Amino acid sequence: MINELLDFDLMDLYEEPTKDTTVSDIDIDRKIERYKAREAEKERLSKLFDAKVQALKVILQDKVDKLDRANNWDVMQIKEAVLLAKDKRETKTLYAKDFLSGTVQLKKATVKIVKPELDIEAWAKAFPDYTETVTIQKAKWAELKANLEYKDGIVTNTATREDLTALIPTEFEEMKVVIK
Repeated sequence: MINELLDFDLMDLYEEPTKDTTVSDIDIDRKIERYKAREAEKERLSKLFDAKVQALKVILQDKVDKLDRANNWDVMQIKEAVLLAKDKRETKTLYAKDFLSGTVQLKKATVKIVKPELDIEAWAKAFPDYTETVTIQKAKWAELKANLEYKDGIVTNTATREDLTALIPTEFEEMKVVIK
């Protein structure tokens, strides 16, 4: 299926590496052009993929909406049938009725207490007995990092000259080639 999406053979853009280490400027220029062509093809395929995904999402949403409407209609009819049934069971919190395909439970409406959205000052004024003061410590990584220096495998705080190698982990990042 992927090959059907491609206008050309990707192998035209690929060249086997050779052991010859001497490469002329013309060869490098060609390699840059091929690199850019492959990157452009990746971008084109990515956009094509995104467009197809978006189209499929629209189709899926349409089908899901139709199924949801049908389910909502059935649920409404089931709810009505249970509420009108004389042989339903009723508890403090629900109505229930058994059918061959399963049991239907209708949970009764309840009132839920919701936490008010108040800033801390308004909360403290309204509910002083339910307010506590907490001290928060926060790491200042950006400030510390600005004072760190890595040299010869040792991480040092330049402000204090303290060796922090045991406390500050390091990661080696490979060289990256950027072609623009």
